[in-house]
Amino acid sequence: MMDKTTELLSVAATKLQANYVTVSIPDLSPEALPMSLRIGIFATQSGDLRWVSIPGAGTFCARVMRESSPLTVSCLSESEQQEACTLLQDTGPFAYLGVPIPAVTGGSIGTLAAQYKGERVWSQANADDAEHTARQIGFEMLPLAMRDGRNLV
Repeated sequence: MMDKTTELLSVAATKLQANYVTVSIPDLSPEALPMSLRIGIFATQSGDLRWVSIPGAGTFCARVMRESSPLTVSCLSESEQQEACTLLQDTGPFAYLGVPIPAVTGGSIGTLAAQYKGERVWSQANADDAEHTARQIGFEMLPLAMRDGRNLV
């Protein structure tokens, strides 16, 4: 899954012209704190995908996952910037676009998010591209036996 996930995140970063694209899923490891997230961070500049675990309560990604609804922010507040900059290892204002990764049974199993360094108004086309990529990532998360006959277009 990781190779395909990296490829999908790279394509999303290009389409969305984002500095970072992340995928967030619940961290179900035994050592994880309740409500922790496992976040894959794809950095456009380096082309690398790295995974980190964070306390997820109160994050934009947790909100998108919980509400199964997209979220756009044109410019993060100063406190939100501090949280994002620590996670992304970057500084300055960021714009955020997050969409749920849909679950087969309804709801969401994660969040796909794009972060742009600077202020930005995200278009409906950006949201549509992110939602399409989120569906593809959700498909990649399915066990192989469940993939037969599923169309993602």
